[in-house]
Amino acid sequence: MRKWWLMGIGAALLLTQGFAMAAVKVPPKQMSEETKECVKCHKKNNPGLVQMWGSSKHYGANVGCYECHQADAKDPDAFIHDDKKVKKNISIIVSPKDCANCHEIEEKQMSASHHAEAGILWALWTTCLPKWLRVIWA
Repeated sequence: MRKWWLMGIGAALLLTQGFAMAAVKVPPKQMSEETKECVKCHKKNNPGLVQMWGSSKHYGANVGCYECHQADAKDPDAFIHDDKKVKKNISIIVSPKDCANCHEIEEKQMSASHHAEAGILWALWTTCLPKWLRVIWA
């Protein structure tokens, strides 16, 4: 009896796993014009980047450069990329806040994990603790 109960719980967990992974509402039907412009230029200047993206899940879902790197003009790291052609605000760094535009559940999970504090902990470890204490704890 207990064996069937455990199998039922396992099956329920497997069935509900897909719900947590479906954070993206609807993937784009086609690549954006902005991304097509990015790819056209970066294919010549940064072919390795384009090749890596081309083998990613984002590529398969029509999510490109601009969808992740677009920025609001008020963002502290925003800048106009290639003011002669593109004329769009982008950000080089894609933060968890940017990912949350499509992956809200995953961003919340990451922010709640101990990995989110790694940069703060490293800074404290390397700058605030006396060297003799770091040697003892290491």
